[in-house]
Amino acid sequence: MMPRTAPHLARPSAIRTILLAFVVTSGCGSRDAALQSPADADSADLDARADEVSTDAHAGSIVTGVVVDFATKRALPGRLVVINGHQTTTDDHGTFVLDGVAPIYDAVVIEPDASTATVYEQLGRHNPVLPHTSSILSGSTTYAGWVAGTLSGGSAYPLHSGDRVDTYFFSALANGSLILAGGVPSSDGPAYRLGVQWNGPSSLPGHLMALGTFDSSRDAGLTDAGASALAPEFSYYSEDFTMIGGGNGTANVNLETARTAHLVGRIDSPVQYPATEILTYYRLNFPNSLISVAGAGNTPVSFDFTVPDLTASGATLCARAIRSTTVAGPSLETEECDLPFGTLSEPLTIQTPPNLLTPNTGTTVAAGSAFTWTPFPGGVYVLTLQAPSGATAYPYIRIVTSSTTANWPDLSAFGIAFPTGASYSVTISGVGPFREMDDAVSPNGLGAVFRAETRWSTSNAVRVTTAGL
Repeated sequence: MMPRTAPHLARPSAIRTILLAFVVTSGCGSRDAALQSPADADSADLDARADEVSTDAHAGSIVTGVVVDFATKRALPGRLVVINGHQTTTDDHGTFVLDGVAPIYDAVVIEPDASTATVYEQLGRHNPVLPHTSSILSGSTTYAGWVAGTLSGGSAYPLHSGDRVDTYFFSALANGSLILAGGVPSSDGPAYRLGVQWNGPSSLPGHLMALGTFDSSRDAGLTDAGASALAPEFSYYSEDFTMIGGGNGTANVNLETARTAHLVGRIDSPVQYPATEILTYYRLNFPNSLISVAGAGNTPVSFDFTVPDLTASGATLCARAIRSTTVAGPSLETEECDLPFGTLSEPLTIQTPPNLLTPNTGTTVAAGSAFTWTPFPGGVYVLTLQAPSGATAYPYIRIVTSSTTANWPDLSAFGIAFPTGASYSVTISGVGPFREMDDAVSPNGLGAVFRAETRWSTSNAVRVTTAGL
């Protein structure tokens, strides 16, 4: 395999950070073609597909959608989808088609083991993308593969103490990561070996990345004080790569220098919820892809990061402002992507979460019990019902709605029953910006690989007890 070397860019001084990027194409030859799920197509494409299906006598009653994972945004095959009493199972690409659907409908997605369910209320789209929480018990995989090789360029190997290289493999179906760090026996390079496990075809096209940070102040003979004032250095490399199940691949890389840029901005937080962290990273058009480049904590209100320019790879620069507290406390975050270099004209805005009004902590709930909460302007709501154990006997439920009220669902017809006397944690999240539910389940909504802006603010947890449902 011959490497394709990225453009050679100016090399600044100080901390050297290396990026190794393997970009793969498939099908029609574009990088985006590796994403086979309709969730990764644009809205016009999904609309066209659904309109084509809806040209028969049942026009307007057919829903053509896709189910993806809430966290990774990957397509989820084999999930039960129920709409208006009609049901089907998603195919290998997470897609489903149901006929006889009312103009406004509720949709339910259920795991094969009935351990989790996601309820969507009052939808009208004929091409919805429905994020769903996968079962923690369904993690078995069919294939595994390795990619191994050596790193060269950018630094001396083995790595010195304090140096590190992070390697990643991203694809439509799986991802893996590996850290090489100076001072760690047998893990300080130049050799690396990265493994990935997945379901699907045995041949897995993907995107292999490596991001290394090297402290060049050591070579310059600078003191710690002098080194801390120096800007980082970055290098970049790219090559196509495909994982083969049960086999090993080799990729030896020579790292090239990349230019740096600044990202400067502010964080606008509610007074009672100041930001605790700011992160910057790149995303690619692959599910669950994130390459961290800089961050800061200690309640930041502004930031000025030196970052590599990786836009030639097709990656987009993102920043995330976070407010995190205890496990049961509120959590708030805002992510913005496709950011320009330089000073951002608008702040990253963290939005106050909705708060549960009913039920109160200690309340006993049953099928039909009402939950109410305060508004979250410009967004929709995700009501989460979760037991601590997470086992199938304690099902995990999410309700996505545009209303400020919802009822505990009766899903017994689908094999989902709640135990008597179980302790459940209830949270309400506001997610936006969205105009309404159909906006939230569009191809650019909750299930998109990444969005220009996403705000997700979650309330304090309230503990309730089940009466047996």
